[in-house]
Formats: sequence, C-alpha cells, structure tokens
Amino acid sequence: MDAKTLGARALAIFLFMSLLAVGLQQPSLANHHETSILAPEAPSLAPSLWATPLKLNFGPVGVGEQSDIQVVTVKNTGNALLANFSNTGLSAPFQSSNNCASGVQPGNTCTYSFWMLPSTPGAFSASITITTNAGSFTVELLGEGMAPQISVSPLSLDFGTVLASPENLDEKLAEQQIVYVRNTGLADVTGFSGGSTPEPFTMTNGCTSSLAPGDTCQIFYNFFPTTDGTFTATSTINTNAGSFTIRLMGQGESEPNQVGGLRVTPREIDFGPVGLGNDSAPQDIILTNLYTATFITDFAISDVSPAFTYTHTCNQSLAPGNSCVYSFRFVPSQAGKVSFTPVISNNLGSFPIVLHGTGVAADMSITPLSLDFGAILTGTTSAPQFVTIKNTGLSKLDDIYPSNVNPPFSGSQNCADGLLPGETCQLTFNFSPIEYGRYISSTITTGAGKTVQIILQGGMELPQVTKTFLPGAIALGNYSNLEISIDNPNPAATLFDVQLSDNFPAGLVIASPLTYSLSPECGTPKFAPIAGQSSITFSEGTILGDQSCRIRVNVTAPVVGKYSNTTSPVISMYGAGAPASDELIVVDAFRSYMPYIHK
Repeated sequence: MDAKTLGARALAIFLFMSLLAVGLQQPSLANHHETSILAPEAPSLAPSLWATPLKLNFGPVGVGEQSDIQVVTVKNTGNALLANFSNTGLSAPFQSSNNCASGVQPGNTCTYSFWMLPSTPGAFSASITITTNAGSFTVELLGEGMAPQISVSPLSLDFGTVLASPENLDEKLAEQQIVYVRNTGLADVTGFSGGSTPEPFTMTNGCTSSLAPGDTCQIFYNFFPTTDGTFTATSTINTNAGSFTIRLMGQGESEPNQVGGLRVTPREIDFGPVGLGNDSAPQDIILTNLYTATFITDFAISDVSPAFTYTHTCNQSLAPGNSCVYSFRFVPSQAGKVSFTPVISNNLGSFPIVLHGTGVAADMSITPLSLDFGAILTGTTSAPQFVTIKNTGLSKLDDIYPSNVNPPFSGSQNCADGLLPGETCQLTFNFSPIEYGRYISSTITTGAGKTVQIILQGGMELPQVTKTFLPGAIALGNYSNLEISIDNPNPAATLFDVQLSDNFPAGLVIASPLTYSLSPECGTPKFAPIAGQSSITFSEGTILGDQSCRIRVNVTAPVVGKYSNTTSPVISMYGAGAPASDELIVVDAFRSYMPYIHK
C-alpha cells in the first residue's frame, strides 16, 4: 500500500472517531420529551431614524463672532417613540442645541442646531455622535476662525511749513489731517490704545469703541509748532488686530515771510484688500503751494505699476496758495501684496510716494458636505436637498463647476452666472432609486482654486443572513442545531417586516422533540416550526439598527449523507438580501462514511 493511501485512511479514521465522539456527546432523540423554547416577549413596535445633513462646514468665522446656525433634521421613520437622545464628542468652538429631548413620535421630526463661536484663529473640526433608542448617528463639523483684520491709510503725514506761534490756533486747526482705520475682517476690532505723540504734534483718537466688520473710524492729527525747526514723530496705536504706526513730519517757521515751499501729504497710502479686477476707492495725494509769490511748475510722475492707476489736476503751473491732487486707485490682477514707489517731480525737486495694496481672489465656502436621503420606495423621487455655495472672497466667483451626478442621484444648480462677494447660490440634489439598497456617491465642485467633495447617500443597507449547522457533522440518530442570523447593518434604521424561509433538502427535517429559540432582537415575528417538517418560515420580524436576530432550531436526518441547504433571500420592507448556505454531514458510526468525506 502506497503512502498516499495510508495517509487517506489515517485521515478517515481520525474524522470517524471525531464524528463518533460528537454523536456520543449528544443525547438520542428517543430520550427527549416534547419540549419547545418559545420566543421571548419583545415589542412589536420599534423606532427608526433618518438624519440629514451629516457634515456641516461653517467656513470662515471671525474670532469672537457667532456663525450662522446650521440645522440637522432627525425624522422618526419607525412606529414607536424615538427617544433617549444623548450626545458625545462635541467640542469648542462648536456649540449646539436641540428640541429632541421629549422624544419624537412616528413620522415627526426634531432638529439639532449647530453654530461656531471661535475664540482663537485657526482651522477647527469636531464630530458629535448622537445616540437614541433606535441607534446612533454622527455629524461632522468644520470651520475656520479668522483673526481681526484692519486696513490703515494714510501711513505718513506731512504738515509742510507752518508758522510757529503760540497764538496760531487757526493755523493749527487748518492743518488737521485724518487717518482712516477700516475693519476688513470678520471679527470686531477692539482695544484701541496708545497713539500719543510728542509736541508739537497732537492726536485725537476717534476709534475708542469696538469697530464692527466693514466699519471705519478716524484718528485726527495736528501740528502746532511754537518754535522754528524740523519736527518728526511716530504715533503707534495698538488693537486686537495688531498695531500700526503713523509717521509725522512738519516744519516750524517763526518768520511769516519765510513760510513757503511745497507741502505733499500724505506720503504713504495703503488701499488694503481689494478683489482681483476690482477698482478700489480713490486715495488722494494733495500738493499745496505754500509760497506767497512763487509759482511751482513742470509737474511730472515716473512710471506707475500696472496695479495702480492715477489721475491728476497738477498742471504745469501751481499758483501760490493753491493745491492740486494726484488721485490713485488700486486695480489688482493677481492675489497678494503689492507695493510701488512712484516719484513726483517739479521745478523744486522730486519726492517719492509709497503705494500699497493687497489683491484678494474669490473664495468659496460650501455647506453641507454630506447629505442622506434615507429610504424611499423604488420608482419614487425624494424631496430635494440643498447645498449652499457662498463667495467669501472679494472678487467675483465665476468658475463654479459642479461635476456630473451619478444615478440614482440627480442634481441641478443656479450658479452658472457666478457670484459677487457675499452672494450665494445652490446645488439641488434628488434621489430616485429603481432598486432597493444603500447607495453612496459623490460629486465634485470646483471654484476659486478649490475642489470640494460632496457625499450623497440614500436608501438602506439590505439585511444580511448567515447560516450555520452546529455541529456540522453528526452521527445518525442525533441532531444538529441550525442557527440562522439575520443582521441589520444600518446603524439607526430599523428593518421592518423581515421575512425568511428555509426549505430543507430531502431527508433533512425538524427534530422531535421540538426545540427552537428566537433572540429578543427579532421582535415578535411569526415563527412556528413543526417537528418532522422539512421547512421553516419566519415573518413579520422587526430588527433595530446594528442588531442581529438569531433563529435556532434542531434538525436531524434519518439517512446518512451530505445535506446542502440554502435559505431564501431575506426580505424586508426595503428590499431583499442575499441567501445563505451551509452543509450538514450525517454519518453512520458503524458503517463506512468515506464517500461523504470525499464529496
């Protein structure tokens, strides 16, 4: 006898002894009394939920400011009270409130409201898991805290030559110049302090209170020299948006007939943030002839950066006591800071002017980023759900391109004409399944150099079934415990009207005495197996989200053999899952079993 044949016989003997041992461990059916293990009492009613949207983006929010409120709707899609709401995971700067505490009746809704209140700048994310008696769901939160921002202009003031006299009150008032502070951010600017200046300069701070986004306040400067001389000073003012410094200069002259020259003010201006392609408000450089008898002539200006444009009223001759103006604008074509120093000249000489500006591109914020349409009947279309796009930049947003949406989802949009700063448009989505099941898709929206993914979900996960004979092999005259597990893979959606049947192969029957059980997770289904029959039927089951219903019944077969068994597909209100299979081997401990082992 060859080694292969010896090995096969050794394996057969080992399996035979194992099967015999299993068979001997089980009591003979003849020794059983007629008993049954009834299904435990369980509620026939159950809650179920559907929640949407599931990912919220608050976009840029000023530090210390509260964002707009965004709402998640929770619907009870079951037939019992949805209750026991609790949540974990929410963290600053996100906050929430809800009206779900008293529970939600079948068919009704409640809402969770979320907002963002950042105390520091930076990107933030969090998630909140909301637990109920139907299961749990998670909402993701995103947002960005924005620090206060200001734009200050002008940054350099020249008072020119001023008559030095303790009695020169009128001239002092006439020389007053103004610095404008504009809140260009999303948070209040506060904490204005400092700014004191040494004599002969004076300062009056008109920015003593909080400055709201978009608002402007003024700081007033005067020059009142009492002695001859050239004077310079700086005035530094602090805010919660940072500090800024104003440079001051002026000439005191005690002899009236010596007062003269060309006063040029301001010497440095900043246009602050301006949207690409937009035209800023004008800022003026004023040239004043302080002479009493001298004309100033031959005005000219060097090349100016294309980002800045200008017009002027300075003709070839400026008469004594008169003024002319160079009026500048900022028209950025690319994002980022721009500085340029053109030079204005005349017959008296030349002097530089410093220009600053910041080009700001369009930007966008999109919310929500994940929608769930829940379960709907095939052949119908859901109610629409919406995604809002907002232009959070300073220039027109023209390049909004939603990608195609894959069936069974569909989409439309009203963004084709673009968005001006602060404007919004909407993407509209629907769900129209032709078959039951859980669908997850995504669509991409591009704009302002960003690519944003929006997740679309709908339908329910189909029930899943597994089947096992324990043990998988028995000796003739004994029984195996057939266990069928029906799983609900949906986290918080209940499967109603769950049905399953199992027709055994010829020879395999329900054992007598009758022994069966149902787990409490099955609800109160109809299930009444009969000893000696070759099939079982389970119907009207109710399985909560993320739970498993376990069906157990003892089976036997009077004839040795291999019994391959497959259930029907497991059916629920929203579709059917795949069937499950397993195999039972029945052997005669006192006869050859080798044919069944090799099959």
